[in-house]
Amino acid sequence: MKKILSIFVFAFALVCALTSCNLPFLPGGETTATTPQATTPEPPTETTTEKPDETTVTPPEETTVTTPEETTVTTPEETTVTTPEETTVTTPEETTPEQPHAHSWSEWIVVKEAKCEEKGLLQRYCTECNYTESKPIDALGHTEVIDEAVAPTCTETGLTEGKHCSICNEVFIAQVVIEATGHSFSEWVTTKEPTEAEEGLMERLCTCGEKETQRIEKLQPSVGLEYTLNNDGVSYSVTGIGNCTDTDIVIPTEYEGLPVTTIGNSAFRACSKLTSVTIPDSVTTIGSSAFWRCSNLTSVTIPDSVTTIGGSAFRECSNLTSVTIPDSVTTIGGSAFYGCSNLTSVTIGNAHAIVGLKAFSGCNSALYTDYQLGRYVGDSTNPYAILVEMTNKNLSIYQIHPDTKIIAGGVFSSCGRLTNITIPNGVRTIGGSAFYNCGKLTSVTIPDSVITIGDYAFYYCTNLTSVTIGDSVTTIGGGAFYKCSNLTRFVVVENNTAYQSINGNLYSKDGTVLVAYACGKTVTSFVVPNIVTTIGDSAFYDCDNLTSVTIGNSVTTIGDYAFCECNRLTSVTIPDSVTTIGNWAFYYCTNLTSVTIPDSVTTIGEDAFQSCYNLTSVCIYDIAKWCNITFGNYSANPICYAKNLYLIKDGSPELITDLVIPESVTTIGNYAFSDCSNLTSVTIGNSVTIIGYRAFDSCYNLTDVYYTGSEADWAKITIGSDNSYLTRANLHYNYVPEE
Repeated sequence: MKKILSIFVFAFALVCALTSCNLPFLPGGETTATTPQATTPEPPTETTTEKPDETTVTPPEETTVTTPEETTVTTPEETTVTTPEETTVTTPEETTPEQPHAHSWSEWIVVKEAKCEEKGLLQRYCTECNYTESKPIDALGHTEVIDEAVAPTCTETGLTEGKHCSICNEVFIAQVVIEATGHSFSEWVTTKEPTEAEEGLMERLCTCGEKETQRIEKLQPSVGLEYTLNNDGVSYSVTGIGNCTDTDIVIPTEYEGLPVTTIGNSAFRACSKLTSVTIPDSVTTIGSSAFWRCSNLTSVTIPDSVTTIGGSAFRECSNLTSVTIPDSVTTIGGSAFYGCSNLTSVTIGNAHAIVGLKAFSGCNSALYTDYQLGRYVGDSTNPYAILVEMTNKNLSIYQIHPDTKIIAGGVFSSCGRLTNITIPNGVRTIGGSAFYNCGKLTSVTIPDSVITIGDYAFYYCTNLTSVTIGDSVTTIGGGAFYKCSNLTRFVVVENNTAYQSINGNLYSKDGTVLVAYACGKTVTSFVVPNIVTTIGDSAFYDCDNLTSVTIGNSVTTIGDYAFCECNRLTSVTIPDSVTTIGNWAFYYCTNLTSVTIPDSVTTIGEDAFQSCYNLTSVCIYDIAKWCNITFGNYSANPICYAKNLYLIKDGSPELITDLVIPESVTTIGNYAFSDCSNLTSVTIGNSVTIIGYRAFDSCYNLTDVYYTGSEADWAKITIGSDNSYLTRANLHYNYVPEE
């Protein structure tokens, strides 16, 4: 019995030792503590006690305690207690339990991740005894994110806005599918106009970029229109509505195999039933008043072949709402769109057309945009494209809007107080008479953007002393600086490719054309340089200080109005290089007393010597050449004022009283000897077949005509009208001239 009690005491002590060490219990009830020594000695003794009823008490399968004295207690293999029959207890000789120790913990380890609504778990263990501790991780909670809405497109569905958790993906607000919207197309727009030869094309666009196209049938030309063959003999003009009943007129490209190039003057004037007109790309000119008062005309397409829109061409087309002027147009005549009361938009292409006076006057008020005292015309892209008029002309300083491209004709006309004008770099065209009679304007700078200066642009700017011309000007119209009586110099920017200034006068870049003489100069004589071949239109217009001009021997052409109104000019030497004297070339040269026409001249234009009241002599070198000159009209021939014709022989002029027409002459031209009041007789060879209109008109003293042919031959001559002084003279047939 004492042995049994000893065994239980030992077992109890052992348990207490284990508990004090805080050793973890291993699975199945096994608890292990390991000390630094691992030696297990054999127990010194073994005692077995058997009980009659053989009851067995089994502690945990194996408990090993290692003490410093290397004592090992092993159960149950080495200690058996059997009751009642047999009980075996094995103990060591000495047992000393290990003292309690502090844990050496590992890092916390996540053994279960926390979720939005579920806690996680952390654990750590003692690195010496493997004891484990645990602690919870708080639930994360949901992280809400917005699922952005997706707009539907024409062809793809969209989604409404939604919401979900970015951690666990739980959906709080589900996105709903939105059906595709389907295409939303714009109106059809014509991208290619149909012609007689080709179909046209129009397209429309959806906001998504999808494009639909549709063909337009070929045009069928209107039938019954009237046509006239042009002077060139190789093209036609459409000149009237004829018996055509179409309201939508289609002008053909060709008529009788030749191109239609012109819509004639007044061709469709007052065709009130006309609603649209299609102009082919063969047309280059729309004539004056071509569509005047076509009150129901709502649509017109001007092709990019057109260069000229005549004066009043679309005047009073009261239902025309918009017009596009293509880049090709260089001239828009005066009053071209006057009175188009519903016109609200004008689109100018390359914006370099000369726009005439009142071209856009009397249109819908919505067409105009006012800026300071100016009124402008354009479209939504540029409402300031054309300066068309000033609302108040009592201004001294004006700055044109910087977006302006065109200064229309006559805009500043008679702005008598204007002393300073700023033309912005952007203006491309200065219209005809734009600054007419701006008497106080003293200087003007033409910016580099300007391409064209119209006819009479600065006419009668009597106080203008200098003009600076920019580098882009390629065209300066006739009379642009006419009557600028104080203009002493032109300044041309060096980079200009068309013009240059020499001694203050304006020349072409190569020096061959004298464009304009600075009429404010005080010198009285001028010699045209030999390099010059052409004296330009209006070059010396109203140069009152000049009394004599010597024209260089390279000049071939004297332009229109070249010496017009040079009132003090008394003499001019025309070299035998000149072939053409232009219209009005010496008009109103009231102090010109004598003129010599060389043999080289073949053409003298209309009114070239009109109002040269003091002319007393006209000198020529060759009668045959004189007979072949083409005179533009009666006052083109200087004899109409001089009355006396002189033939220069051996350097000396001799008055012709008895005229002998050389045998080489076949035609005596129109006006050839009109007003030769000192002519008493004329000898005509039988080689002459034509005597022109008024060839001997007003030859009051002509009494005898000597004809080398027969009376029958004379009867065959074609004699123009107004030659009564010739036909009433005494006719002498079969005349044999004296040698």
